[in-house]
Amino acid sequence: MNEFDDNLRSSLAENGAFDAGKASELRKIAIGKFEAALKKVERTAMGYVLVLSPLAVFCAVRSLNAPDTRDMLLYAIVFLVALEKLLVVRFWYWVTNNKISVLKEVKLLRMEMHGAPPAGEHPGAFDVGEDITKPVWGGRRVIAFKIALIIVCILAALLAAGPHPRYRARSQPTERPRQYSSASGFAGNINAVSADREAVVLIVPTHEADKDVQERIHEYVQQIRERFFKGAPILTDEDALKRDLSSNALFVYGTPTGNHWLAQFWDELPLRIEPNKIVAREVHTGTDLRCITAWPNPQNPQRGVAIYTAQRAEDIVGINKVFHGPTDYVIARDTEVLENDFYDMRDGQWSLSSHEPEDVQAAEPAAEAVPIDVSVDPRVELISIIFRLAGNSEYNQCRVPSYDRDVEQHFGPYKDHPVVQIAAELKRRRGVSVDAPTPATQGNTVSVDVRVDV
Repeated sequence: MNEFDDNLRSSLAENGAFDAGKASELRKIAIGKFEAALKKVERTAMGYVLVLSPLAVFCAVRSLNAPDTRDMLLYAIVFLVALEKLLVVRFWYWVTNNKISVLKEVKLLRMEMHGAPPAGEHPGAFDVGEDITKPVWGGRRVIAFKIALIIVCILAALLAAGPHPRYRARSQPTERPRQYSSASGFAGNINAVSADREAVVLIVPTHEADKDVQERIHEYVQQIRERFFKGAPILTDEDALKRDLSSNALFVYGTPTGNHWLAQFWDELPLRIEPNKIVAREVHTGTDLRCITAWPNPQNPQRGVAIYTAQRAEDIVGINKVFHGPTDYVIARDTEVLENDFYDMRDGQWSLSSHEPEDVQAAEPAAEAVPIDVSVDPRVELISIIFRLAGNSEYNQCRVPSYDRDVEQHFGPYKDHPVVQIAAELKRRRGVSVDAPTPATQGNTVSVDVRVDV
């Protein structure tokens, strides 16, 4: 029993008479309460549908266009979860709607049992002016909801079909990255070379002038293999020349003169590396320049090659610290990117552009040397410590025990800080790692005070 039932009983039994006006009013109140509950259920269901449907569409499109297997699986899992929730919402709406309808009929039946005569005995007593079995939401509202749902799903599909780079270059090129295509052959970019990690082979030089530097390159490539391509074979350039590597994705290290496997087709590349400059779309002068570029495998154009080279052999050690991947080639000095862009590809031929760069002889002479201020950038230190706390392995390899101990002692208690959680999420969902976090500090002029005891 509740207050409504008490009022119903008292109004029907008062003086032993039936009051048609009161009965009609109470009936309207009862029906109104049930209709309000139905509206609430329908609005809740529509809200979930408006959120989950575009989410499912977005993840389905992203999964089909994912750049790698990891992203494809992640989007597919979210799509399946959203689809499952849509089915649950539909079932919940059906069950709840029927439950409320049954309770409404039971309530009306109880009203009659409490003393109200059957419908028709007192005309007008139960005439509420509407069909109580009619859906609460109908007509224009349903049409408007369906139109809104279609529009939102279309927008989600268009958003998902947009560019999907995991990283963005510091200076954006003018055209979109091309993806691997089995029909037209390998078409870039640098990241696309490692699409099939099981097929990766690394090639090291054996003809560099400085044998000590050459040995350092070999050790460095072994570190790269252990970090990114565990189990991948490492071949010398001489061994590679004797092998059929048509089914492999190749990562080649060395100068054009020190790596004979690279030398066999280096002249085909549109880039020109000379002792005092590198010529790409622009002319970059200097003697300490690095170059990373993608190129089709000369034994099989369907496969790709990633070339890590430089003017000097010693600059190849640590070259992976240069930000690269989303474009076809990168020119850099140390880790500073001077140029990154895509090749033009017409009729299967790769070129820099429809026009050649200005004559090398007309290039401006190198600028006079200026003093270099070597110092610790607190912004870089802070970002590095944040990603260290987030668990990135590359930021947990400190070789200065005192510094490592002090950082852990001072910043260790903040491992659960929201910014550390954000960094961990960036690594997990976007693959932000290695040198990718530090470019975020460029252009940031916020003053950061660093404690001298840490």
